[in-house]
Amino acid sequence: MASYARTFQRRVETVFEEFKRSRKIWDELNAEGFTTGSRLINAVIERQYADDMGYWHPVLRQSFPQLIPTYEEKMTSIIQQEQDKLNGTLDRLTKQYTKMTTFLKELMAIDKRMQDLLQDPGRALFKTCPVQFYVKQVSQIVTMYEQELASKRRIVEGMVDIDSQQQGMAVMSMWLNQSHLQIDTIRQFEEICDVEIAAP
Repeated sequence: MASYARTFQRRVETVFEEFKRSRKIWDELNAEGFTTGSRLINAVIERQYADDMGYWHPVLRQSFPQLIPTYEEKMTSIIQQEQDKLNGTLDRLTKQYTKMTTFLKELMAIDKRMQDLLQDPGRALFKTCPVQFYVKQVSQIVTMYEQELASKRRIVEGMVDIDSQQQGMAVMSMWLNQSHLQIDTIRQFEEICDVEIAAP
């Protein structure tokens, strides 16, 4: 039975390490998306100058009749480029979220296998916490990331409709701060894992 327990411990340790790595990559992608999103919003706002005749001096418009259409075409191209980059970031965030759900399923499978073999659902996996504790905590964290990913998708969908710097700053603040992620709760769980897994 001890050999089974150690096998389960090693598998769970690997899951935790991979889970932590996915969170780190997510954070890096979040920062990348903030930079790209800010450029996108600036381009969206700048494109609106094409519709503001007061922005263009009459002499300039008369001397260069294609100036405004050329400007609008240029800004539209920049917007499309930044949208593509941001959608690429969203795809990679989705990939990390999918990995997290896979880790949760693996924990649930380990829990079931332990119960089948050891017939002791309350047995501590390392020092004090049973596998069900880890399953519950990881499940809650995965739900946070699911909600945050959905929020980011809504943010990206609405970026092309932003019409002021103030609105743009509010949207990018939502992106950066990730209100659905309870960071203190996640860190506390990671600290518990570190203590539990640490050698006596």
